[in-house]
Amino acid sequence: RLPADRFAGAQDFAKALADQGFRHGAEAGAAAAGSRWKVPFVAMSAFAGVMSVALIGSLLRPAPPAPVIRYRLTFPTGGELRLNLRSEFALAPDGSWLVYTGPDSDPAETQLWVKARDRMEATPLAETRGGEAPSVSPDGQWIAFNVGGQLRKVPVGGGSAATIADTVWADLGGVWLDNGMVAYMDAYSRLRRVPATGGTSEVVYTPDPGFGATPVGALPEGRGILFLTCDLGCTPTSELWVLDGRSGEARQLLPDVAAAAYLDERLIFVRRDGGVFGVPFDLKRLTLQGAPVALFDGVRVDARAHLALAASGALAYLTGAGAAGTYEAVWVSREGRAVPVDTAWSFQRPPNPGWALSPDGTKLAIGIRTGGNDDIWIKELGRGPPSRLTFSDSADFRPRWTPDGRTVTFISKRAVNNDLHARRADGTGADSLVLDLEAPIYEADWSFDGQWSVLRTGGEGRNVRDILALRVGRDTVPRPLLTEPHDEAVPALSPDGRWLAYESGETGRREIFVQPFPDVQTGKWQVSTSGGTSPVWAHSGRELFFIDGSNALVSQAVLSGATFQRGEQRTLFAIGSSYYVGADYTYLDISPDDRRFLMVRTRGVGVEEAPRLIVVENWIEEVRAKVPN
Repeated sequence: RLPADRFAGAQDFAKALADQGFRHGAEAGAAAAGSRWKVPFVAMSAFAGVMSVALIGSLLRPAPPAPVIRYRLTFPTGGELRLNLRSEFALAPDGSWLVYTGPDSDPAETQLWVKARDRMEATPLAETRGGEAPSVSPDGQWIAFNVGGQLRKVPVGGGSAATIADTVWADLGGVWLDNGMVAYMDAYSRLRRVPATGGTSEVVYTPDPGFGATPVGALPEGRGILFLTCDLGCTPTSELWVLDGRSGEARQLLPDVAAAAYLDERLIFVRRDGGVFGVPFDLKRLTLQGAPVALFDGVRVDARAHLALAASGALAYLTGAGAAGTYEAVWVSREGRAVPVDTAWSFQRPPNPGWALSPDGTKLAIGIRTGGNDDIWIKELGRGPPSRLTFSDSADFRPRWTPDGRTVTFISKRAVNNDLHARRADGTGADSLVLDLEAPIYEADWSFDGQWSVLRTGGEGRNVRDILALRVGRDTVPRPLLTEPHDEAVPALSPDGRWLAYESGETGRREIFVQPFPDVQTGKWQVSTSGGTSPVWAHSGRELFFIDGSNALVSQAVLSGATFQRGEQRTLFAIGSSYYVGADYTYLDISPDDRRFLMVRTRGVGVEEAPRLIVVENWIEEVRAKVPN
């Protein structure tokens, strides 16, 4: 179908050509009456008329569809794609280049890289250290990205980065609108928009408590914003909504969606099982026009689907299993060899995962997604099914054992904030409320002698997390331990109760520190030097384990003495991409003999298997053929 402007141009050009041919033919015929040149001029005029008709026909015929081309995109050594749970790459509007999150010269940091279609190598983008979740402006001139809860932008060709908005939800980026605005989710899980030049932002949608509103796509002509509503982990369920850009009203479009975008009068979306679908979409009414049509499957899905779509119809996506798949618990030796805890057992990971070994090492308390809810389960470390411990309608997560092994404590939001609850490990009795604070509790651990409970409060956004301590049976109010303006999280007490290890962002990146306990002001030592998360003490007290910035498990020897003394630091093994690790909690535990680690990984995926990035050029042709509008 020829566009109106092209059709009108073809008509005008053909008419002019025909008029010119017939006029010259008539004038030449009159001037040369009785001459032998009369017939040729008439023939020429006829030829011009035929050519004009042929030209109109050629212009009116639709151009053949462009070929659909698929290929795997590889990255240079030292510039590999850094995989996370959300979005780490985006396409230019014309599909000619891709921006992605890659490594920085500091192995604990990231930065943005640009890979052009016509170039062999990728290029790092200056002033993007710590950057993640990139997105591209509609004109292809700017890249927005998240750095520590700030939304920034940088020119594609390089230059100074500028801040667009503060208090952006950690590790989420923005969605550019074609009216000069950028949509994003703030630190309080609300949908906001702000001018791309920076300035005053406004809340445009507030989700239900405990849920977030994550923008995933923009509609043309400022008609609206596509966003997901889901619990704050955005896994394993989420719904696709649309916000009307004119009325400000929001409505649900589809359930079970992990990503979505508008393309050529169609809505393209990814289900949480990795299937990609298309459905006609009425841009005026903001409604679906028919049943979804399956396009292809195999997209990796974690908190979000790893897929980027260009306005031109080019496509890029990651393959492989993600958080939408099943997980398994494994024992990992000090050399990195993994053995499943129980080959007959697998589970779905909740948004806030957590697991802990009982003091005698015979049982595992673990948070599992149960239907539409998150509950605590107990698994005997051998054959046999796990038993469910909690049955609340609220999410229960991050279990810990009391030192006597009789009770499991956990976090649950059954009132205004997350509070600390407990239940007997054998399932008898009822849940009980242990501690209710004004601030939400996100972590709670116990000293080995049971006299102290160490807490981490704050979770909505960065730079609001603090570490507190409570003497069991004596204190009615927790005492503040670490309450600096930067983040402090993941507290871990040494077996003798003398030392507190924790994560801190005070250097600009997460590192592991140790301070005396409970008198934290009497000393301080930095343990990691290239990034550090997930501190765990050996039962002997002579080692402190953590994950460094290169995603390797490290052992820090601890020498006995009146003060904290560090011995040899050794890298034990690299942690493969299929393992679940993170910076907000300790996602590993250690056996009582300190010889192996309890970890969780995607089931059926080898520890070194890497996802593949597939690029599809002119994919819009397949969409048009399969999803008529």
